[in-house]
Amino acid sequence: MKITREFFGTSKSGEEISKFVITNNNGVSVALINYGARILSLNLKDKMGKNIDVIVGHDSMEGFESKSNAYGAVCGRVANRIGGAKFTLNGKEYNLFANEGENTLHGGKCGFHLRVWEGVMLPDGVQFTLHSEDGDEGYPGNLDLKVFYRLNNDDELKISYEAISDKDTLINVTNHAYFNIAGEGNGNVLDQVLTLECDEMTEIGDGLIPTGKIVPVEGVFDWRNGKTLGADLDNDNPQFAIPGTYDHNYIIRGEGMRQMAKLYCAKSGVTMDVLSTEPGLQVYCCQNASDAPAKRGHVYPEYASICLETQHYPDSVHHDNFPSTLLKAGIAYNTETVYAFSVEKIDIPEEKR
Repeated sequence: MKITREFFGTSKSGEEISKFVITNNNGVSVALINYGARILSLNLKDKMGKNIDVIVGHDSMEGFESKSNAYGAVCGRVANRIGGAKFTLNGKEYNLFANEGENTLHGGKCGFHLRVWEGVMLPDGVQFTLHSEDGDEGYPGNLDLKVFYRLNNDDELKISYEAISDKDTLINVTNHAYFNIAGEGNGNVLDQVLTLECDEMTEIGDGLIPTGKIVPVEGVFDWRNGKTLGADLDNDNPQFAIPGTYDHNYIIRGEGMRQMAKLYCAKSGVTMDVLSTEPGLQVYCCQNASDAPAKRGHVYPEYASICLETQHYPDSVHHDNFPSTLLKAGIAYNTETVYAFSVEKIDIPEEKR
């Protein structure tokens, strides 16, 4: 295992940003930056022995800051959406910044994905830490959050989250990596096969805010037997019409660390398994083409990537039947997610090696 640190760039606020690279004994590597505690790249070899980077995004600070996007970042204090940009806790109403219509998305105006974290190298990975002050973006409590990235020799990227607050507060953090397991810049993801370990999902209404109803997966939302991401794009399902793509929370069977999803690409031979201790998974298939060059000058087409965000359900604070996002003062918050990669083994003709 090899871990290095180098200069990546300077933020608009003048803060120095570092890049950390973890390389395992198989030559698989993940690069991280302390701006948003982001996954910058994840490089491996496809079935033909070609190097590919399965993370869609930018390769400069200018790129990341130009759109205030969440590419590869840790989102919080509460990832996903809170309806009406407010909530009540212990009898007190807290008002948040409405940065998506009337709602709050990914922590507000300046969520954790837009912060400069403290990053340090560990013997087995990289640790990022962030202090979020009482009242930050409207949330109560001084919150201290640690995120650990570890890449092992089984080609598993493990992301662990630890937090504690001095007041009751809300927390729901996730990583917002955009994946293309054919390799970023290699077209869209519509021929990639997704399988989910779930029978139910949370119904959404206007603004993608859950109605509170738990509904069975059926038709276009049924991934239990696996299907390509492009198989059912042409449909008249009203739940699909609200976002105009897949952008929904799925309820994963079971509890504790378990299999949530599998994504497979025949073109590259890459399989990505997603495991987590979280109760839900947001599947977001990015339908918008980029209007400016991203990594390596690539201009991404429609459906260039998919996000598989492990999480508590969106807007949980307003639905008593959802798993709670309440973090009690002095009680440790712990959650873990694993992205595990494997590649088909084939005989490669010598002239193509």
